[in-house]
Amino acid sequence: MHLRLWIVILVTGMVLSPGRSRAWGDIHFTMQIQSNKQANLRDSIPQNHSWLQKIGTQVDSLLSRSYRDSLLNRITHAHMPPPQHNLQFANRQQVFLPYQGRIIRNIEFVEIPVFGPRSLNDTNSYQHIRLIRIANRLHTPTRISFIRRSLFFKAGDRVNAQLLADNERYLRNSPPIEDAQITLIPVSRDTVDVEIRTKDVFEYGGNLSRLDPTQFEGNVFDKNLFGSGQGLEAGLAWHTDYLPHWYGEWSYANWNLGHSFATLTAGYSQLNHQPTIDTGVYEDAWFMQVNRPLYSLFTRFTGGMSLSYHRSLNIHQWPDSLFRNYQYGTTDVWVGYNLIHPLMHSQWHLAALLRQYNIIFTRNPSQPQFASDPFYHNRRYLLGQLVLYRQRYEVTHYLFGFGRTEDIPIGWQVGLSTAIETYVGLRRQYTGLQLENFQETRLHGLWHGLLELSSFWHQGSQDAVIHLAGEYYSPYVSLGRGGWRIFSGADLLESPNPYFNKPLNINYPHGFEGYKNTLLTGYHRLNTYLEWRYYAPVRIYGFGFTFYAQWQGATLGRQQLQGNRFYNAISVGSLIRNENLPINTLKISASYYPAAPAGVKNWMVQITTLADIRFSIYALHEPSFISFE
Repeated sequence: MHLRLWIVILVTGMVLSPGRSRAWGDIHFTMQIQSNKQANLRDSIPQNHSWLQKIGTQVDSLLSRSYRDSLLNRITHAHMPPPQHNLQFANRQQVFLPYQGRIIRNIEFVEIPVFGPRSLNDTNSYQHIRLIRIANRLHTPTRISFIRRSLFFKAGDRVNAQLLADNERYLRNSPPIEDAQITLIPVSRDTVDVEIRTKDVFEYGGNLSRLDPTQFEGNVFDKNLFGSGQGLEAGLAWHTDYLPHWYGEWSYANWNLGHSFATLTAGYSQLNHQPTIDTGVYEDAWFMQVNRPLYSLFTRFTGGMSLSYHRSLNIHQWPDSLFRNYQYGTTDVWVGYNLIHPLMHSQWHLAALLRQYNIIFTRNPSQPQFASDPFYHNRRYLLGQLVLYRQRYEVTHYLFGFGRTEDIPIGWQVGLSTAIETYVGLRRQYTGLQLENFQETRLHGLWHGLLELSSFWHQGSQDAVIHLAGEYYSPYVSLGRGGWRIFSGADLLESPNPYFNKPLNINYPHGFEGYKNTLLTGYHRLNTYLEWRYYAPVRIYGFGFTFYAQWQGATLGRQQLQGNRFYNAISVGSLIRNENLPINTLKISASYYPAAPAGVKNWMVQITTLADIRFSIYALHEPSFISFE
């Protein structure tokens, strides 16, 4: 299914990419020259218009090395020098420090077209290519007013290097924008002009997740409606086995509500896309979410609110004895305050966060077996957290992305949590500890470590969780015109005294992709992986390619890890993505599962899509219990 969708997207990319347009332009120019030459020689050279000779001429051209190389260069952009990126980690704050304290005189905005330039600093002009002009006209550029409302400073303010770096990172990670760069231009000893360069993501997109004679499901969206920094999305599904056969959804998003830097998302879904109360159920939901992130380390307040109402839908028309007929609503409110921030001239920051969560059932399933199931009971908790953190952000390229600028958090974070929970008639206390570190190594690699400990308390410890994880990303190593990195990691998750906690598994997405419905469960799990990834220098119609080879291992047990079977997987594949388009990454892979459990094939070839992976760019988030799943 995903392959059919990507064929359509690839054809669209051919039309919208500079490589395709340039090739057409070159071919048209060559044909014009040949036509003129033939006109000049028409009286002296006999003309032969036979189809066999025309075919022979084309074969001769393909056998010509110069023509073949020229054709390959046009398709792959091999004749173009790759964008000059700093492939190690760089601190953007250092770029602004020489101008610290100067007065900002003017702010200028430069918008880079979506199609054409490969980076913000690509000075080549592509507007002479007709198809590029047409493609860019299909997209409405982000309005300057939206970008201006997204700034943390104004003309007349003094340059603050850290604030500018925070603002650049915020712009770069705004959904309508692919990349952003702030440049200071000195005017005098005391003043500077600010130039803000932005490059949008193409606003239109869609997904086709299911298509066969019995079902259809897909959606379309506009991520930047009329360039306003707002989005609309609509989805539709048709199933012959469901009653009614048609279902739909819609949602609206505002990426900067009223210049408050808060994001609003609201909508309605009948497609079971919102989080459900249990597995094996189908729900519709009304929802609204407002979140104001800690967009800068100078920000004092952060927080959010989420409201939703859910109903189970009897899509299979099951009898009352089988259908779980229930309704419930959720309210989730959290707030955070920066107690220590940069204005206090401290590298460490201290924040206090508070969260109130409620889930209330207005109708419970009538079946007796669900009367004691904790998933179908009211739940509420009040959770408080103190977070001590020291964090900066650096930029790099070719980590998870295909050349885009990626923001990497560097530093430490320590969180202490406590809560009171009322659940299934029990009133329990909760304590938790979180310790996280992102560190750049001496050779410009990246280390990520995480330690989480927690427990509920009611007549002793219950549902304790131990989570220990570590990941290492090697530095970028050049290989020809491309380069490679090595990814590795291990993740240990345990619950020594489960009460409400349900057992873990190693099915996807918590383990192997080829494990879908295995019955392997336990309360102790270890996942490990090692991956070599090569970033190819080739660009075909704007699509970038990475190739990888991966080993993955996992084990789990009911009482302990020792003595349990260790499962393995070996995979090779490719990832394909066009950073200009708001579509997921295409993944083509082949995997081998030696000694696989019952129900799992030893070999699997898969074509699927993956969501864009990014590190979190905000130091604070809503406090939560340590997850056990």
